[in-house]
Amino acid sequence: MAEKAIRSQGTVLYYNVGGSPTAWTALGKVVGISGPNAQADEIDQTDLDDTQFHRKMAGLVNAGDVSFELNLDPANAGHAALKAAMDARTNIEVKITPPSGSLSLYIDSAYVKQFQTQIPAKGKFTASVAIMIDGGYRWA
Repeated sequence: MAEKAIRSQGTVLYYNVGGSPTAWTALGKVVGISGPNAQADEIDQTDLDDTQFHRKMAGLVNAGDVSFELNLDPANAGHAALKAAMDARTNIEVKITPPSGSLSLYIDSAYVKQFQTQIPAKGKFTASVAIMIDGGYRWA
């Protein structure tokens, strides 16, 4: 039997702002999540012996960002906590857990770099949030 895809409905994004030991809090009203968008630096090692093609090697990996959309509720404690973490430049932890019981994505160190509110004439309050990963991430 072929393996099935992991269903995204029911995925939970947890955060922890500066707490030790880690106290995970579920972030409510998440619409969708994107990332991490990791990418390795490209180091050119072409020399005069190379006559046709560039020679390259991989450098350090930038784990990139994770972004997510919220149905914004300014009174929601989680939404306010992420905005406050950005304003204070406070380090946070993030865990993204799918409903299937498969591996969770852990980000042990990150900073909120964007909290952009959208209030359209026809629609709903939303926010685009982006966190920049400090170091790496892991599946566990």
